[in-house]
Amino acid sequence: MLKWLIKYLPKHHEISNHKHLTWLGPALHRKELWHLNRRSVSCGVVAGLMVAFIPLPIQMLSAAAFSVLLGGNILIAIALTWVSNPFTFLPINYFIYKVGQFVTGDIAEFHVIEGFHSQGGDWINVLMQYIEWFKSLGKSILIGLPIVSIGAALTGYLLVNIFWKIITTIHPNIDKQTIKKQP
Repeated sequence: MLKWLIKYLPKHHEISNHKHLTWLGPALHRKELWHLNRRSVSCGVVAGLMVAFIPLPIQMLSAAAFSVLLGGNILIAIALTWVSNPFTFLPINYFIYKVGQFVTGDIAEFHVIEGFHSQGGDWINVLMQYIEWFKSLGKSILIGLPIVSIGAALTGYLLVNIFWKIITTIHPNIDKQTIKKQP
């Protein structure tokens, strides 16, 4: 599986020279950000899942920056932000709301915006509808979001380490080498 990942993941130079990531500068050239070893993968999972549930369009950039701070694999972090996507957005946010509602004891109902659409490409209208919807969810979503994000990141970290331990027990040579992406 690792060889398959190495084959299909983007090349180091493609990511480090990307116009939207140049602000990270020389930090993108650190070797641990591109290797597939236990530490870099588990830190990449933490970085990706910490920001995956934040309902903002800057998840991938945030995951890349957070991955640089943690020394995790950038590509793993970016890929995990897609846990939250247009198909999973409502179920995930409903779950986040319910967690927050459980913690706060809030009795307000979760609702979906009716008639939520872009009128002739008016993105400001769409943004304003989204902001109003998000505000209507109140403290339940604001409390549930960090709980679910931190919980998912810790669970992902533990699962990667458990999985890595199982794999290295079966194939001891994997842990003795760092599998790195060739530039």
